Amino acid sequence: MRIDVWDLLLDDINTDKMHRHGISVRRALEVLDGSPRVLANHARSGAPFLVVGPDGGGRFVTVPIDPTAEEGVWRPRTAYPSKPAEIARYRSLR
Repeated sequence: MRIDVWDLLLDDINTDKMHRHGISVRRALEVLDGSPRVLANHARSGAPFLVVGPDGGGRFVTVPIDPTAEEGVWRPRTAYPSKPAEIARYRSLR
């Protein structure tokens, strides 16, 4: 199944969570502008998908996402520096 992520639906809640992890909105959006990969999230209580990719500076960021009513627009739960296992999954899909 192909998942298209063209934009993120941002609000005070998810942007505050991003900032707590040291990720700015700009960095999260840069992931979409690069070469992101959408991965199934294996966490049972998490968002169904993870967007993983490098930001504009080459640092990997993970954005857990939930669907919205608008095609291609997803609501991030947060964003954080990618874990080594997420980067490995990203690289395995190249």
